[in-house]
Amino acid sequence: MPRRSRGRLALVGAALAAVTAGLLPGAAAADPGGRDREHRPSDRGLSAVIRYTEYGVPHILAADYANLGFGTGWAQAADQVCVLADGFATVRGERSRHFGASGAPDGSLSSATTNLASDLYFRGVAEAGTVEALLRTPAPAGPSRELKELMRGWAAGYNAWLRKNRVTDPACAGAGWVRPVTALDVARRGFAVSVLGGQGRAVDGITAARPPAAPATGATARATAGAEGAPDVDPEAAAEAARALFAPENATMGSNAVAFSGTTTANGRGLLLGNPHYPWQGGRRFWQSQQTIPGELNVSGASLLGTTVVNIGFNDKVAWSHTVATGVPLNLHQLTLVPGDPTAYLVDGKPERMTAREVTVADRDGAP
Repeated sequence: MPRRSRGRLALVGAALAAVTAGLLPGAAAADPGGRDREHRPSDRGLSAVIRYTEYGVPHILAADYANLGFGTGWAQAADQVCVLADGFATVRGERSRHFGASGAPDGSLSSATTNLASDLYFRGVAEAGTVEALLRTPAPAGPSRELKELMRGWAAGYNAWLRKNRVTDPACAGAGWVRPVTALDVARRGFAVSVLGGQGRAVDGITAARPPAAPATGATARATAGAEGAPDVDPEAAAEAARALFAPENATMGSNAVAFSGTTTANGRGLLLGNPHYPWQGGRRFWQSQQTIPGELNVSGASLLGTTVVNIGFNDKVAWSHTVATGVPLNLHQLTLVPGDPTAYLVDGKPERMTAREVTVADRDGAP
C-alpha cells in the first residue's frame, strides 16, 4: 500500500500496468446463494441498481457519481455496517466516549495504542480543520468534483441503509455509536487512510508531546503513560529511537504487485497480480465490487472499506495495483529550544513560539 498521498482523500492506484487483467481475488463475503439478486435502493433523490453475482459481489449501476456513491455506501453498509460504524467513531474522536479511554482501537486507521490517544489525534485533526482545508483545495492537489459527489452519495447511501434496515449483527446491534454520517465524515476517513504510512505511524508520539519541563497530570498522564517523558531528554536515546523508526527491519507495511506480458502467459494475454498483504477482517480489509456509470465509468476490483473508489482493479483497457515503497516518506527535525522557554524554538536565531491547542474528549468512565 502507498505510504503517502498529498491532498487526496481516497487511495488510488500508485502503479499502473497496461495489461488486460482478470479480476483480482476480492474480500467480499462468500454468498453463493446471493447469485443474481437485484436491489434498487433509493432515498431523497438518489438511487442505484445493485446486482449481486456469485459469492455476493455487488455490481453497482448508477446514472452519475453521486448516485454511484449512494449505491456503494448502501452496499458496504449492508455487508459491513458494524466495522464501518466503528471506524466512523474513530475518525470522530469518540472511542473513549463509547469504549473507554484505556481500551485499544483495532489499528485499522492509525497506530494509536489506546482509545484516548486515538481520540486526541482525530479530534485534533477535526478542530484544526485539516480535512476541510483539503476539500477547499482545487484539483488535482485537492479532490475532484466527481470524488466530492461520490463522498456525498456514499454518506447518503449509508444513512439510507441505516434508516430502512435493522442492524442484526450482535457486534453493534442497538449500539449508540451506530449513527448517520456526513460527507465530511467520509472525507475524514479517507484522510486517515491516506496518511496511515506517514503521521498515522506516530499518533502516540503526537498525542504524548508536551513541554520537557511540564509534568503530566490527570487525563494527560493517562494519554502519555509509557511515553518517553522527561524533563531532561537523553540525546543518545532520542537518536536510537530515530534509528529504530527508520530501520527497514521495523517496517510494518508490505505488499507485492507483479505484471506479466502476454508472451509469458498460456492464453497470450496480460496478467496483473495484486497482493496487498492487508487483513481479511476488520477495518482495513478490502471489499470487492464493480462500479458502472454507463458511457462514463466501468471498473471492477477492490476498495478499502469506507472509501468510495476502486483502489485495486481494472477496466477494459488497464489494470492497476500499488505497493509499498522502500523509502520512508517522513523526515525528523531537531529543534533548538529557547533557553528557559520549552514552548519556543529558534529559527535562524529568532524565537518562534509553538501554537497551543487544547483538545477535550469525552470518557465513558469519567470526566472529560
